[in-house]
This record gives sequence, structure tokens and C-alpha cells, in this order.
Amino acid sequence: MIKLIQVICLILSTLGLQNYNGNRLYNPYANGSHFSCDEMDMLYRIAWAEARGEDDKGIILVINVIINRLYDDGLFKDQRTLYDVLFAPNQFSPIRDGSFDRATPCARIKDAVHKALNGTDYSQGALFFNMTTIQHTSWAGRNRTWLFNHGTHSFYL
Repeated sequence: MIKLIQVICLILSTLGLQNYNGNRLYNPYANGSHFSCDEMDMLYRIAWAEARGEDDKGIILVINVIINRLYDDGLFKDQRTLYDVLFAPNQFSPIRDGSFDRATPCARIKDAVHKALNGTDYSQGALFFNMTTIQHTSWAGRNRTWLFNHGTHSFYL
């Protein structure tokens, strides 16, 4: 039954119609193209794994960084799919530690992801984030321009 629902969802999203909640599946960052159901599931999972303890703005910020990377023409120009961005070596710790696979995103996470995909962007163009506790010792903290902290994350260009 789950497989059938996924297939139906994929067909509807490919046609630009609706997902399970009746929301349109599109990405305004890519001139009207949209994410598949599998990609939406990846976004929900990474948001939960990276930011489940954050407020809505913190969750949106994590998705903003991922979207910024997806459409970056500089450092991330070779990462053109969501899979490429999320599974790039040593980029997202939940991919390495397995919490991405164990993620159980709730409605609040999904709502925040949808807000980010519908244009809510607090990121100031950030391409990196990490825990504030490692801000000064992390690769990003030593090599990238710090922008701001929000919740438990630091954000960088």
C-alpha cells in the first residue's frame, strides 16, 4: 500500500499537481520546477535530523542553506540534485551518523520545510551551518565568513 501511495504521489508531483496534504509541489527557486515525493521526504528527514530541536525559523534556515547550495554556481556548482547536496562527502552529519535514515518528521517540520520552499528565506545567502558549540574550531568557522547565529547553529557564507 505504501509503495502505491508513493507511486501516485510521484505521478502527481511530476505533473505539478499535489502531494498528500494537497499542497502544490514546486520549487520557486528553480523557475517553477518541483521536488519529487522522494526529494520532499529527504528534505523532511534532513530538517528533522538537523533541526528538530529548533524553532520554525531554525528549521527554515537549514532548508534555506540546502536550497542555496542546490542553486549555487560557485563551490557547489557540481551538485545539481538534492541527493548530490545531501550526500556530498562530509557535509551533513545526519547522513553519516544514520539519524537521517531514522528520522520521523512531524507536521511542524513539514510545515517549516514548505514555508522555506514557498520563499521564506532568513539565510542571507548562507551556504554552511554548524553547531555553535564548534563555531570557532570547525572548518566553516576557520575558513568561511560568519554571518549570524540562530538557536544552536552558526551560519556562514
